[in-house]
Amino acid sequence: MARVEGVGPVSLDQAKKWLGHGRVTIQPVLDIAGMAPVDAYEIPDRMREAAHLMTPADVFPYATGTGRKRDIDHTGTRRLRGDAA
Repeated sequence: MARVEGVGPVSLDQAKKWLGHGRVTIQPVLDIAGMAPVDAYEIPDRMREAAHLMTPADVFPYATGTGRKRDIDHTGTRRLRGDAA
């Protein structure tokens, strides 16, 4: 079995058909709960990946972004002025 981002689990045969090859990258499971905090302007790749896994979509009002190349400084939902608390 393989897990395809945005799709979910698929058979290895299906993944090979989609890719046209069998070369894949195996990544370790991230222990998000046990991840040490970082106090720096630039964050490490593991922290960026963890933030994406916890909040895969843009949280800004009316935004629809789900890509990995987005601003991740603010991962909480922002209320518009006048919205109920």
